[in-house]
Amino acid sequence: MIKKFLKKISNWLKSKLPYFIVTLLILLLILVFFYKRIVITIQSGEAGVLYMRFFGGTVTDYVYPEGVNIIAPWDHMYIYNVRIQTKFHDFEVLTNRGLPIQLSLAIRFHPAYEMLSVLHQQVGPDYILSLIHI
Repeated sequence: MIKKFLKKISNWLKSKLPYFIVTLLILLLILVFFYKRIVITIQSGEAGVLYMRFFGGTVTDYVYPEGVNIIAPWDHMYIYNVRIQTKFHDFEVLTNRGLPIQLSLAIRFHPAYEMLSVLHQQVGPDYILSLIHI
């Protein structure tokens, strides 16, 4: 009984083998074609925010840590630098007596890791230009 069953399964697999091979090759081709969209590497000192196109937009309750992450090819991962950064700005101001003074300003900042997804959702990836740039 078991031998007959195994023989039937073996014959069925042999008859369907070309379909399995073609399906496997198509899936492999899709994986190779979309590899850069599916496998996301986040380097050290960076964090990622996922935008899910079909399932609710920006994921605000999870920030993706450094390492390899796998996402759907239609979604998009925004990668942020979470290290301490410095922006320099030089400008000239006038004193109350009308004398010009040169000022050099250094702004040190880093995004709060836990709030990175909210920052992305409410300000955007160019938050440096929107919030910090003078």
